[in-house]
Amino acid sequence: MIFEQTTPISTRPNIYNLLNQRVVQHGKPLFILIEQAADTMKAAPSSTSELRAFVMGFFGRWSLDPTQCFQPQSVLAMEHLRLMDEISVSEGQDLAVELEEKVFLMVCDLVVRRKKLDIMVWHGKVAPIAEVTPANAWSVLNQLTMLAGFPLHDEIEAWVSSKGEEFLKKETPISDVGYLQLSQQFAGTCATLPGQQTRFQKIFADFLAQVTTAGGQGRAVVIQSALCSSFARSIRRYVKDLGLEQSVDLK
Repeated sequence: MIFEQTTPISTRPNIYNLLNQRVVQHGKPLFILIEQAADTMKAAPSSTSELRAFVMGFFGRWSLDPTQCFQPQSVLAMEHLRLMDEISVSEGQDLAVELEEKVFLMVCDLVVRRKKLDIMVWHGKVAPIAEVTPANAWSVLNQLTMLAGFPLHDEIEAWVSSKGEEFLKKETPISDVGYLQLSQQFAGTCATLPGQQTRFQKIFADFLAQVTTAGGQGRAVVIQSALCSSFARSIRRYVKDLGLEQSVDLK
């Protein structure tokens, strides 16, 4: 579920960090508590509702309607609901609703990763990785970046903006092949070392690794190619929108 952004990204609270700061005072960081809870899962969920029910069983669920809130007996749930109440009062109900869905899906995703399930959490659904195709790969990847705190389009725009001087200094036009090469630089598929990866490149590499595990190297290559072509089109669009097309060929 994607909510309308009403607060600038720079001033929006990082819900994961805020919650971690609270639970760590009880002795363990957030990811450890989630891993311990995930380890109690006896069978892989077969639907969105099953995964959500499992997560709600240890994480709780916050709602604007107090009768719809659910707080199990756990430190994690207690601090989770308390934090959301405070955000609702101090930052507004709309932002609280958005952050609640974001952190809930984030916890679902962490459970999936801990259990090494062959599913992804995206668009509020539990989707088998084997069902990721060139047609829906952008949507899946965008959901993963949204869970990490940034929409995919925003990340591409920021990347293009950071290279503005390089575009303006170019003496020769950038061809279609050139934009594809730029998309590969953005995605980190051009021999980028693990320690030098951007936050997006880390997510993209992990995404492709999961696709490879579920569908094989060939499927991952096809999906990577389709996504890089999409990145190239977006990069070209932002080059134009940001007024950096003075010395590049956009035809």
